[in-house]
Amino acid sequence: MPTSLNFDDDENTERLSGFFELNGYVAHSFPHGLELYAEAENILNRTIQAGRTPVLTLATPQVGTIGLRWRMGE
Repeated sequence: MPTSLNFDDDENTERLSGFFELNGYVAHSFPHGLELYAEAENILNRTIQAGRTPVLTLATPQVGTIGLRWRMGE
């Protein structure tokens, strides 16, 4: 998800740096509605500016999730 030319204020004076964020999601379904999944956000662990007013705020760093989902009735 590339982005550029973002501002944190209504007067467009606090410019945020552009960034590229790589995310991923995989899942495998099993019988009886079971699904195993894994996802990762910010895989490249880039520093992403989320805000600049009044101080610099950074977005979430690299995050991963693994889970088991059960869908009833399937």
